[in-house]
Amino acid sequence: MLWGLLALAVPVVVHLFNFRRPRVVLFSRAVLFSAIAQFVQRRLKLLRLLLLLLRLAVVGMLVVLFAGPVLRLSEGAQTAAESRVLILLDDSPSMQRTHELGPYWQQALQTAQAIIKQRTDGKTQFQVQPISGYRAGQPYVSSKAALAGLARQRISDNSTTTGQLFTKLKRDLQLSKQGEVGFASVVYLVSDFQQLMQADTAQVNWPQGTELMCVRVGGAQPALYVQRVSLADPILEVGKAPLLRVEIQNERSQAVPAATVRVVLEGSEVARGSVDLPAEGQAVVDIALPAGKPGWQTGQVLLDEASQGYAGSRHFTVYVPPVRKLLIAAPENANTYLKPALQTAYADASLTFITPRQLDEIPLANYNALILNGATEMSGGTADRIARWVHTGGGLLLFPPDDNMVNAEKGVGLLLQQLGAGSFSSVLAYEKPVEATLADRSHPLFKPIFLTRKDKPEQFESFAVRKLYGYQAPSGQVVSELVRTTNGHVVLAEVQCKKGRVFVASLPPTLAWSEWPVHHSFAPLIQRMASVLSQRSDTQLEYTLGQATEVRFATPRTDLIGLYRAEEQAGIPQQFAQNGEVLLDFGPLDLRAGVFRLVQRDSLLGKLAFNTSAQEASGVVATEPELRAYLAASGIPDVQFLQGKPEVVAAQATQLLGGIVLWKYFLIFVILILVAEGLIARYGVPVPKTTITPTSTPTLSAT
Repeated sequence: MLWGLLALAVPVVVHLFNFRRPRVVLFSRAVLFSAIAQFVQRRLKLLRLLLLLLRLAVVGMLVVLFAGPVLRLSEGAQTAAESRVLILLDDSPSMQRTHELGPYWQQALQTAQAIIKQRTDGKTQFQVQPISGYRAGQPYVSSKAALAGLARQRISDNSTTTGQLFTKLKRDLQLSKQGEVGFASVVYLVSDFQQLMQADTAQVNWPQGTELMCVRVGGAQPALYVQRVSLADPILEVGKAPLLRVEIQNERSQAVPAATVRVVLEGSEVARGSVDLPAEGQAVVDIALPAGKPGWQTGQVLLDEASQGYAGSRHFTVYVPPVRKLLIAAPENANTYLKPALQTAYADASLTFITPRQLDEIPLANYNALILNGATEMSGGTADRIARWVHTGGGLLLFPPDDNMVNAEKGVGLLLQQLGAGSFSSVLAYEKPVEATLADRSHPLFKPIFLTRKDKPEQFESFAVRKLYGYQAPSGQVVSELVRTTNGHVVLAEVQCKKGRVFVASLPPTLAWSEWPVHHSFAPLIQRMASVLSQRSDTQLEYTLGQATEVRFATPRTDLIGLYRAEEQAGIPQQFAQNGEVLLDFGPLDLRAGVFRLVQRDSLLGKLAFNTSAQEASGVVATEPELRAYLAASGIPDVQFLQGKPEVVAAQATQLLGGIVLWKYFLIFVILILVAEGLIARYGVPVPKTTITPTSTPTLSAT
């Protein structure tokens, strides 16, 4: 079309060769006309030059107009309409919020609809997917089918981070490289972009030529929500009232007095409490539940003043063990003080005493906790089996041997190495006994053990230590020093070993090492540690939807385990059986918030509570600079950000990708130029100010 610019030669030729014939005008004297002629000639030259420029502009603009001019606003803008459009909708619970433009989710759907309707030319194919349920390898469809699929989208209870989304997108990118599936030429990510979405990162090799459009709906809204539900005391016993601890977050700038927290247990409200919430702060309220019954109990915490329904609701489960089964492995005559301490709190049927050599014959899955006292010899296979049992949720109380030597290649030393729970060095013998006292008084293990006196409330009387093993805590593990000497040596420590827990004592329970076996704290501490260790590892109060969730259950059967909500099956988790245990992975399941039962061949294995992420209730959103930095770190340096009404966003996206079509503006300019030329031709001819009276004799030719 630009060959039409050759037509610019036409006004130039007209300008150079004036084909108008001169007119004859009679004057009395030509000398009177000379000054006027010079003035008129100068004005005519300027006028003709201006007319030439205007005519050249008209011809040029007409040529460009028919060429279809477009102004590109984006570096990645395409010369033609994009052929594949991927629309990703944030379907997380936070999209239930409402903004001045309407509910977030409704805005997202309307924006997607407007984007699709902008491209109903039949050249573009679409794919609409939710972030939480994104599936790789899905086909692209027509605009009509895409609109029909859009109407079927629903909000999920799952939270998905951008890193998790990019991990899923990698599959499609890989298929695209292999030529099996063509990736989108433009991707729209429609979300409120909460900071939760930046919880993790994932590197993605973003293809060149694919534009990423981040469309924000909603905005920052300070919220009020239940952040966490836990137990004030981790030990649950039959007949003992559990104390539920509820943490509440207030992001609002106004304080909330006497916020009401209700607890529903097995469908009935059983307790309630109130707490004053400071502005932009946090508060904790402890609520006592009814005395514990053996077995599983399910409940729900409700905050009446919460911003959203999901923000003020947390489901939970509580398991009260009917019987605690403890396995005590110690050499003969090594349980002089340990056995009486346990028998005062546990029935004989709950205690099993064996020697360390018999550990190979005992299935650990039949016991809640293991107390290992002074095992000097232990095979590598036994140490590995105990370590695996602890790592998958078992509880271990470990005492070193009474022989002044720990070998790192066998016995207790080998087991510590397999567990990753630290190590023992040589024995530290004191010339004079040193005092040992509590290192962490806030630990729940010590709650009922303090001696209460009028002059010294909550005073723990120290005991003398004569010698102990030097204990080196492991690096990278969660370690709590519970008891230590006044000169800083560890006497008792707690180590978190993956899903299990280990209490490590640096001295054996004999009077040759310390006064602890006859101290008033010995029996209560042993009993409390045994109770903590014998809690089921699968009795976590709640799990978060959208996060990787793995739970182990001890079961000798190999039948599939189903997940049920009420009487309906909610799905079958991925499961892997090994050594009398089953590992369950709930990550792939699309679940709703609530309480579920785990059933294996009509037998109840346990109950699990799943909740929406507490961060979903937060009103904190990521800013555009934060998002740009996050996406650049993920491998996407060039991103476009859009926000506004759906139709405005769709128009902006079209302009960014395809550019602004300029033919209308060029047509307006042509019309204005033609009008200007007409006005100049009509009123722009110079008229002399001198009046000339014509006569009949001389003649003058003028052009």
